[in-house]
Amino acid sequence: MLRLVDRVVRMVMRKPTAGWAMRRNLLVHDLDGPLDYFRMAGDYSLKGREHLIECPTMVCAAEGDDLSSFAPRLYDALQCPKAFVEFMRTEGAAEHCEGGARVLFHQRVFAWLDEVLAATG
Repeated sequence: MLRLVDRVVRMVMRKPTAGWAMRRNLLVHDLDGPLDYFRMAGDYSLKGREHLIECPTMVCAAEGDDLSSFAPRLYDALQCPKAFVEFMRTEGAAEHCEGGARVLFHQRVFAWLDEVLAATG
């Protein structure tokens, strides 16, 4: 079964857009194949480690991004100075990584950074 999964993922990796994320993951982690990535990916989780974050942290979520659905739980678990910013569909920012409104994203991030850095100075 694992060989089948490996073959299917490698076939998808050949496609320019669909395979980009896995190709990038393998490159970044210097891995030979998808199964190697799946074996180590669980190590890259904040679950149970949120208390280790001490620096000010901005957590973002986009209304239409399923990948950011965990963001409120992460925010609630943080014990450091924190901010939660939600980007909405009506702002054109509901896509993954707020891709439809990068200017708005940058505006909010840099405004938050201005506040955080002013408080430390």
